[in-house]
Parts: sequence; structure tokens; C-alpha cells
Amino acid sequence: VVRDRRRQIVYYRDTVIQVLGVPVFYAPVFWHPDPEAPRQSGLLAPIVSASRIRGVSYEQPYLHVINPSQDVIVRLQLNSNAAPFVKLDARRRFYSGYAEARVGYTYERDLDNNGNRIGERTNRTYILSRGQFAIDDHWRWGFTAERASEPLVFDKYDVANVFAERGPYAVDDRRLISQVYASRQDERSYLSAAAMSVQGLRVNDRNGALPLIAPLIEARWEPGAPVVGGRLRLRGSAVVLTRDESPTVPDTPGVDSARASVEIDWRRAMTTGAGLRVEPFVLGRGDIYGLRDLPTTGARSSTITRGFGVAGVDLTWPFFRQTGGATVILEPVVQLAFGNRADPDPRLQNEDSRIFEF
Repeated sequence: VVRDRRRQIVYYRDTVIQVLGVPVFYAPVFWHPDPEAPRQSGLLAPIVSASRIRGVSYEQPYLHVINPSQDVIVRLQLNSNAAPFVKLDARRRFYSGYAEARVGYTYERDLDNNGNRIGERTNRTYILSRGQFAIDDHWRWGFTAERASEPLVFDKYDVANVFAERGPYAVDDRRLISQVYASRQDERSYLSAAAMSVQGLRVNDRNGALPLIAPLIEARWEPGAPVVGGRLRLRGSAVVLTRDESPTVPDTPGVDSARASVEIDWRRAMTTGAGLRVEPFVLGRGDIYGLRDLPTTGARSSTITRGFGVAGVDLTWPFFRQTGGATVILEPVVQLAFGNRADPDPRLQNEDSRIFEF
């Protein structure tokens, strides 16, 4: 064993690696960075796996350090039943933020669940990238880019950590989202603008039915001083949704919609001498919709307005009891609310989600 302090590398000759006393690897020459060395380029630990689709795989990562704030990891995956798959992970830090990208590529035919090759050879790729940058103390902007050439490329080639949250807007499992956004936030206000598109990887997903969202604008503001003794919050939002296909009726054009909303929310909290907490509240909201390509025999476009208002009070009365080292809290809650009836319009589309959300 030779420790080269100048090159900051430890060399070995006639190396035998044992696991539980059993020799599993031999190399006439072996080396690794000195434990006291800073980050250096070199081979990382390999990954050996087996799959019914691609057979036995050997993946060898190589880390290339470009500078203290930038590096690249190249991963070559050799498969016994499929063409090699190349993965590349790149990261860079900037003075105001960061950017990173993961891409993969192979030129191969499709593989079924038993590893049989189907169809013609073609390019099979993916990209998973993100970045975020601070403009000043209040403003920031960022992006994500997520796309795949086929729904099962991540499963067939064992790509990890695919469906992660890379930006402020996220989708559920087995869907990819590309977005660009900017936001401003301080102690009493928030403003954001974004545009995004979604790629579905599920069996029953029709990407034409998933809307292009551009733009999505959200804003909130609160005055610094109490209003009528309570907290006042003003909200506004606007969104434009463009669909190539209908999400409910296949092979028909989708409804394009644009919405603008204004909301006022006031709440005040008071506590009586007996401990009863009284919270009166007032909520009002107004929406205006513009719809195009309606699936009707009449007008293909329409403008819809609606308003909603509610006033009420929340009553809570907590009771405490000490029982040994524990505290038991029993808090009855009662709400009284009065508001106008807002009947749903069947022409309005579901713009928030396609899954149950609680």
C-alpha cells in the first residue's frame, strides 16, 4: 500500500477484496483518493442488478469534478439483454441559485415484460432538470423540465428518484411536469406567475386531455394594521387552461377556459373571561369565466360570472385536565354560518385536480 501525498491518492497492488472472509474481487492495481483529499474525480461504487426485462446489469458511475461549484456524473449501464444505457447527472451552483439536470439515452427496440425485443430501434430518452435563482431579497424565479420518450423508460432501465417535487407545483405519481415560475414574497404580500404542462405516464392517460396551464397567477395581501379589530386578507388569482382533447369524451376537442377571481377574507378572534373563544368571519368571492369550444349545438363560447358570500362565527371552548404527567384537552367546536347558494354550472371544468384531494 502506497500513500502518495502529493497526488493525494492511495495505491494498492495485488488487491483482494473479501466479503465475510470470501474473496469476491481481485485487481493487480487498485487506488482511491486519500481520505484527507478534497473532492476529486474518479470512479464511484458500481451497481449490479438483475431484471427480467434487461437481464443482468452492471452500472459504473464516474464523477468528474469540473470546479468547486460544478460536477458531472456519467453512468454507463451495461445490460445482458438490452443495449447499453447512458445516464448523465450534471449540477452547478451559481452565486444566486443552482441548476441541475439528469438525462438518459439509448438506441434500442422496445422491450416487453419478458425481455423480448419488439418493433424498430429508436431513440429512448428522458430528462429531469430543475433550477432556482434569487433575483433579490423578495423575488425568485425557477424552472423544471421533465419529459420521457415513453411511459416505461424509467422502469425498464432502473432510473431512481423520478417522481420527486422539483418546483413549487407538483403532480401525483407517474406524471411529469415542466414549469417556469417567478414569485415575490414579503411579510404581508405574495405574488406568483407560472406556466406549466404535464405529461402523463399512466396506462389510461391521454396527454391531449391534460391542460396546458399558461399563465397561472396568484396574489395575496394583508394590511399591516387590524381592520375592524381583525385580520383582513385579499386574494386574487387568474388561470388559462388549454386542452386539445376533452377529459371526459375521447376524440373530441377540449374546452379552453380562462378564469379571474377576487376574494376577501376577514376574521377576528376574541376570548371571554370564561375561556370561550369567539371568532366571527366574513368571506366573499367573485369569479368570471371565459369558455371556448363548448361541446354544444348552440353557442361555442360563453362568459359565466358567479359570486359567493358567507358570514359566520366559530365558537370553541377548551377544557383542560391534568392527569399525572399528561394533559387532556377537550374542545367542543361549533360553527354558525350563513351564505348564498352557489349552484355548480355543468359547463365549468375541473381545473384543480384529477385525483381526490383532502
